[in-house]
Amino acid sequence: MKITIITEDDQFKEIEFEADSRVIDIKEVLQIEFGIPVAIQELFANNQLMNNNNLIREYCGDNDMIRLSTKQNQFGRQQQMMGFNNNQINNQQFTNNATNIANALSNLFGSTLNQSIHQKYLQQARDFKNQIKQQPFILQNLKNQNPKLAQLLQSGTDDELAQFLQKTEQERIQKRMKEQQELDELEKDPFNPDNQKKIEEIINQRVIDENLEMAQEYIPEVFGKITMLYIDCVINDHPIQAFVDTGAESTIMSKACAERCGLMRLVDKRFSGMASGVGTGKILGRIHKYAIQILDKRFECSFTILESINLDFLLGLDNLRRFQCNVNLRDNTLNFWLGDSELKVPFLHEKDIKKVVSIEQEQALFDEEQKRNQEQPPLSMQRQSSSSSQIIGGTVGFREDDIGKLINLGATREQAINALKAAGGNVELAASILTMKF
Repeated sequence: MKITIITEDDQFKEIEFEADSRVIDIKEVLQIEFGIPVAIQELFANNQLMNNNNLIREYCGDNDMIRLSTKQNQFGRQQQMMGFNNNQINNQQFTNNATNIANALSNLFGSTLNQSIHQKYLQQARDFKNQIKQQPFILQNLKNQNPKLAQLLQSGTDDELAQFLQKTEQERIQKRMKEQQELDELEKDPFNPDNQKKIEEIINQRVIDENLEMAQEYIPEVFGKITMLYIDCVINDHPIQAFVDTGAESTIMSKACAERCGLMRLVDKRFSGMASGVGTGKILGRIHKYAIQILDKRFECSFTILESINLDFLLGLDNLRRFQCNVNLRDNTLNFWLGDSELKVPFLHEKDIKKVVSIEQEQALFDEEQKRNQEQPPLSMQRQSSSSSQIIGGTVGFREDDIGKLINLGATREQAINALKAAGGNVELAASILTMKF
């Protein structure tokens, strides 16, 4: 059973006990948790003092609260019970001394309690930082779910992180107490349909929260970012990163990638149409047979060409089946079966995966550059030399053969220069931008 312990300075701690545990056993656990000696502990459940030799279930049930106090001076208690008054000077002096001693004890153990709690959260903070160093994917996920915690883990001190963790725990317990109070209030009229609905919602949410807490504690890796499966390949002397997708029916190449690789001339437009799956896209056609190179081997593949897709090349189930591929996640390899031998191709690490610019981003870059050119006066053309690296306008220079490649795609000279500007001089990206305009 779970019990919430509340201390004199309103600190909270949720601890699990067996229902048949004795009160004295609980006190021994609390001595370890809070640093308060068993001899001066007093536990109250429902305003009733708990006897050391009794069982915990005699006083409370699951998810109940117990208040932890330190004992008052026994002489002070007896004086209150016997009705001693201020006229009894000796007793008054004795009481004052006893009270001072009791207050001193309370202050001493209260300070010890606070220090003990702070040390506990300080250790949690240090452990958390060590875990982040070993499992950095957790930090990446926290940046989206809990930016404040992620910031403290990166740049905060151990003390700042400990205070944040302690505050978060207190807020969680207070929220739980509020829910319990609401549940108790609703259960006073359990046959009310509205109350029954709210009770069910509270209980279901509690189960979900507990399930989340257990997952965060025992399998934190499921909350991290998953690195998708990519392999290196070469298509028509162009290095390409292929996305391996066993859930895709067909192998797909983007129009931009086909343009860069010079394969658009092989597209059979009779196979055009619409592709549907998680989303939809326009199919421009199909390349029936072309060789791709993976490591030192060549594989004859067929591709479906899509007009708009946020990746260059997707290796789908059609070709994965043809080559009897095995996705080996333990070794992090894609294995191709080649008769009596096997080709093991390593999947790329996250740091090696290039971020592909989407069609929408390419279009936005082009539109932004066009707008900038309209707002600014045209640059005067400088005298061109016969060198292959002539300077075009102002201080921005592009190779003449790069401009020629773009003109061969059907662009005007001005469009080629603007595309190179938008792509930062990258001729392949400039070609992708231009293909979106045609």
